[in-house]
Amino acid sequence: MEALKNITDVVHDVRSNRNFSRRVSEERIAEFHRFALDFNSLLDEMEEWQLRLQAKNAQLLRTALHDPLTARSVS
Repeated sequence: MEALKNITDVVHDVRSNRNFSRRVSEERIAEFHRFALDFNSLLDEMEEWQLRLQAKNAQLLRTALHDPLTARSVS
């Protein structure tokens, strides 16, 4: 049952807090081990997508603020 508690805790934290850095512990039970590996791989991809999206948003903001046609004062 500890394996399921770990999985549900991680899933809840990822969903509630968008904490994509969390990982499920890899269990000795074959089914849980495979699930943990696949789930952690999915979290790796989501974390990478989130980082790329944040970088792209920052780049777009810099471009908008430095483009004379779109630049505006921010108060």
